[in-house]
Amino acid sequence: IYSEMKTAVITPYCKEDLATLRRCHLSVRDQDADCRHFLVADGFANETAQQWDCEHISLSKPHCDNGNTPRGIGALSAINQGFEAIFFLDADNWYCPNHVSEGLRLKTEDPDIDIAVLGRHIVLPDGTSVPPDPEDESKSHVDTSCYAFFESSFGLLPLWAMMPTFLGPICDRIMLFAAQSKKYRLA
Repeated sequence: IYSEMKTAVITPYCKEDLATLRRCHLSVRDQDADCRHFLVADGFANETAQQWDCEHISLSKPHCDNGNTPRGIGALSAINQGFEAIFFLDADNWYCPNHVSEGLRLKTEDPDIDIAVLGRHIVLPDGTSVPPDPEDESKSHVDTSCYAFFESSFGLLPLWAMMPTFLGPICDRIMLFAAQSKKYRLA
């Protein structure tokens, strides 16, 4: 049963303020499915975040690639620790309480999928919801924080750290292209 999968959430961060990091971390901690949060500091480790109940990895210097190197390193660490599902969450984002369980539910409903793609909604700092992005609705774009990778697709995860720096701003598009090119099953 997929709700019992050992699940990791990888969050790269660089210079986000503590309130932003805390909101992100609490949204992972408060999931209705068990998961372990990996915070990967890209050159600027936050002393307070290092004390939280999470896996904390500190890189010695920033890589200036939109979080791709820390994403890749966090994912490889999770794989080597035996995690079976890997989600991603950018530090300036947060999850609804059922985000992880919804990704695991997709895998339960279709065990042959390699990658779950979850929806997103954009909320402005004042709480206003932004109308859905047409690219999201047409499934021609998947935001980094909406991916859930399962073991059959773990071979894709090193790509985060291998992308040239100039592709950082479109890394989620590169990942979608790579997944589709390799014929991974997405749901």
